[in-house]
Amino acid sequence: MRDLTLGATSLVESWVSSTLCGVNFVLYILCLHALLKRSDQSVGGRWLIVTVSTIQILICTSQSVVLLARNMYAFVSLNGGEGAAEYFADQAAALHVADQCLYTVNDWIGSGILLWRAWAINGRNWKLCSPLFVLWILLFVTMVSALDHLGRLRPGIAIFDPSLAGWILAFTLISLTLQVGATALIAWRIFSSVSWTNRQWWTREWHALRIVVESGAMYGILTVLSLVFFLLRVNFGAINIGVLVQISATAPFLMIVRAQAHRRKERKEHDLKLDRERWTQSGIDFTKPTAHASSLSSVVPPDSARSRWTIEVQLETGENTLSTQDDDYKLDPTKSGRTHSYWSPNP
Repeated sequence: MRDLTLGATSLVESWVSSTLCGVNFVLYILCLHALLKRSDQSVGGRWLIVTVSTIQILICTSQSVVLLARNMYAFVSLNGGEGAAEYFADQAAALHVADQCLYTVNDWIGSGILLWRAWAINGRNWKLCSPLFVLWILLFVTMVSALDHLGRLRPGIAIFDPSLAGWILAFTLISLTLQVGATALIAWRIFSSVSWTNRQWWTREWHALRIVVESGAMYGILTVLSLVFFLLRVNFGAINIGVLVQISATAPFLMIVRAQAHRRKERKEHDLKLDRERWTQSGIDFTKPTAHASSLSSVVPPDSARSRWTIEVQLETGENTLSTQDDDYKLDPTKSGRTHSYWSPNP
């Protein structure tokens, strides 16, 4: 297949990145709505996730702005043509370096959130997730080294130059290994916890979709494509980089929204279970009629005339009778001679 030109690649990358950035904004708002609600989760933990999510959405927005500025400079300021082609070929240009920096930083943050999700869903088992944590630290080291070499890249040298390609390859391989490990832990935990015996036609598809969304599988697939395009040294890989920067935030956002929704569902089910246990311990079953209970159909509506009653009580002095009607107390001298109390409907 014929490779795209650098100019066409940049235009497609900018369009895809801007579209996914809009999706990320919607997911970011949903994350804030879920995290800022009052819950039993620690306040510090929720605010940490809010801070990290805010950093990610800022990086996504910055990348879309950088790509737009790069295209405007190439096609508007340089009027396209050979000048734009030379500009896109210069990987040491400031906007090119900024694009690569945003990719590596957001990838490192996204991998960290994926690691956190694997740790949380597996009962916070550090022994199980400690190898992935070591990989995350190594990923940070390679990220710093790659950014350092990228910042010192000389004009006319592409990112495939051996001085930089080794660090980019190491960063991609470590990131991919971390993502595969975390995705496997999350997917296995979800797979073993759901019921696959439900005969409803949509349950298996829903569980499969849940595994893909919560495990960050699409994040790992895009990283594999990024590695393949880099090894093949094709310009089409730049489009995948633009997508990967946005997906580095999309996958964590989806995991956060899904995790918070699952947490609220479990809390509601727990509260309902406690309520049922309290009613059971009280020995009263309100679902069955008893000898001392009447059905709701026999209760007179409040606006009915039959519900208006007069309570008449004989005073001790025998002079006056206190009559109450609809909480209005009055003396009724006409009934002062009666020696008994009774209920009578007030028409």
